[in-house]
Amino acid sequence: MLRLWPIGLVLAFAAFLMAALAVYAQLSDSHTADGVINAGPAEAPTPTPTVAPTSTPSPAVTPTATPTPAPTPTPFDPTHDAKVKTFGSGGEGFNVPNAGGSRSREVTFRVEGNHGPHADTTRGVIEVMGLPTNCTLANSGPDKVFGTGDDGPTVGSPGGLLFDDTRFYAAHQKVEFKFKMRLACAAPVPLGAIFSLRAVVDHGADDYPAADNDDAVPGNNVRTRFHKVK
Repeated sequence: MLRLWPIGLVLAFAAFLMAALAVYAQLSDSHTADGVINAGPAEAPTPTPTVAPTSTPSPAVTPTATPTPAPTPTPFDPTHDAKVKTFGSGGEGFNVPNAGGSRSREVTFRVEGNHGPHADTTRGVIEVMGLPTNCTLANSGPDKVFGTGDDGPTVGSPGGLLFDDTRFYAAHQKVEFKFKMRLACAAPVPLGAIFSLRAVVDHGADDYPAADNDDAVPGNNVRTRFHKVK
C-alpha cells in the first residue's frame, strides 16, 4: 500500500510557496525604485514662513546749539560830552486872567554838541510835564510870531515835546535856539497849578527818552524849569 501523506505534504508546501511568491510580487509592485513605499500621492512640503528682519531705529541726533556771542560793548569815550549851556524860560509865573486867556514867555536854549575834540551828532529837546487840563503851550518858531509857517509844536495836557532838534555839530560848536512859548488856558483857569519844562541833550541822538549812556558827563545833559499858573 502506497503511502500518500508524503506526496500530500509536498503538494501543500508547494501551494504555500506559490502563495508566498504572489504576496511578494504584490509587495514589490508597491515599492518605488529607491525602496520607499508609495502609500499614495506625495504631499507638497509646507513652506517655512520667511521672517522679515526687524529694523533697528537709528537714535535721533540732537543738534548742538550754537552759543550766541555776547555783543561787544561800545568802548567808553571820555571825549563825548554834549551840554545844555543855557536854558531860560522867562520866569516862573504865568498870570492868566481868571476868565481864561494867554500869556507868552521867551525861551532860550543853547546847546554844545560835543565838548570833546571831535564832531558829533546831538539831539536837543524841551519837554513839557504836568501841564494842567484846560491849558495848552505853543511854540512860535524862530520868528517869535505865532500863526506863521515856522511855528513849532503845540502841547496839550499832560505834556509832550515843545521843541525837538537833531543836527551835526563840529567840535565845541554851540547853537542857540530862541522862540516864544504861549500858555493859553480856558475857564475855569487852574490857578496854582505847576508844570515844568525840561531841556535835554542826547549825545549821538540815540538814547532819548532814556538816559544818555555814552556821555562822559551826563550831569550837564539836563536842566529843568518850573512854572506856576497865577
